[in-house]
Amino acid sequence: MKTVLFIPEYWYLSLELFSAINRRLGKDVRRVFLETGDPFFISTRNKHYTDDWFENRFNHTHFLEFPTISKKSIKSIVDIYSYQKEFKKIIKTYRPDLVITTGDRNHFYPLVRHCLPEIPIVIIQGALLHLKYYINETKSKAPLPAPKKSVPDNARRLLIDSIKRIFYGIVDIPPLSVDCSTGWGLQDNRSYLFLWGAITEALFKNHRDNLFCMGNPLTDSLFDKYSKHNKDMKLLNELDLELDREVVLISAPCFRDTGNIDDAIQYYKSVTDKCKSPYYLIKVHPRDDIENFKAFTGRSNVRLVKDEYSFRELLRISDLNISHYSATSMDAAIYGVPIILLPQNILNPQDLTYWFGTEIFYKPLNVDDCIQNIQDMLSGTDEKKKKFREIWKEFVLDMFSEHAGHSMTAVIGKINELLSSSSRR
Repeated sequence: MKTVLFIPEYWYLSLELFSAINRRLGKDVRRVFLETGDPFFISTRNKHYTDDWFENRFNHTHFLEFPTISKKSIKSIVDIYSYQKEFKKIIKTYRPDLVITTGDRNHFYPLVRHCLPEIPIVIIQGALLHLKYYINETKSKAPLPAPKKSVPDNARRLLIDSIKRIFYGIVDIPPLSVDCSTGWGLQDNRSYLFLWGAITEALFKNHRDNLFCMGNPLTDSLFDKYSKHNKDMKLLNELDLELDREVVLISAPCFRDTGNIDDAIQYYKSVTDKCKSPYYLIKVHPRDDIENFKAFTGRSNVRLVKDEYSFRELLRISDLNISHYSATSMDAAIYGVPIILLPQNILNPQDLTYWFGTEIFYKPLNVDDCIQNIQDMLSGTDEKKKKFREIWKEFVLDMFSEHAGHSMTAVIGKINELLSSSSRR
């Protein structure tokens, strides 16, 4: 009997994806589920995913506790060592013929480092990939250029990185600590945070050849629906929106992470005040407080949404997305909705020059620029829309996956191929 090990990311869409794949696997496949202990997993998987849900889909389940550490100490080292020991024990116990993973956070380093080298890994990338520590090992081959720094700073950083690599290499404990008091997207100031698809695969293939980065079947519907882009009438009615009026979807950042509430709210207020022709749907971050947006209550051209609808559902009625440097921008990009990013100074003072460096993302410097972008995109000519579609398709296929639109067929084909070629029993 062949064994497949499933390792999720912390968004519950991993579970939806694993369920879809499970239905297409043969009965003679043993299914093992390993949650790596991301601190947000339990809070985001919602009430639908009960213990019975896991028991009905997997033969064995394991839930680790990731060491969330805010300061370095002997205990931190012990916790990290214990975590890795348990991780390796599970891998050795089941000796899976294949690992299927969707994560974008903590488990990549131990997975690639400690998973038996002969076990193939299929990555179905559901969101943006965080590579803060892993990138240190492949810095000379990194696909994105680092911001220019002074010679003393470069020398200092190289020395520190060298010491870290020597230390962690000796004790076999990579720096896996996570400071939960800081938003995970703010923990790296070298702009090596967000990678997708083929770029992800190329980076990891520096370390193992049997790793395959596939498209995400759950995003195929987003990709396929762009050419139709028929708005969801039921959803329009529920939100009391007129069909012939454009809708701008604002995906707000988590202010718990950015901390810059006042500037962001003022920016949104200025845009919605000065450009009143479209509707604005403000999607409040799941971990944020809707009270932060009380200034918009009662405005005829603004609707506030938190948990009532998912971001992907709201894309079905949107013409444009005002976003930030986050995974929601990826969903909007796959769906084909033009994206305006918040000015960098509103989010944080970091250098984000190399994030989202493509023409499908608009980067206004101020409110007036943003309004001009909105007007240009909503009233664009057919020629401009055609050009955007060409750029959009090239972006999705290059940055996300060449399998976009037929990812499930590609994923299942690769899984069957790898299981058939596995000689272990």
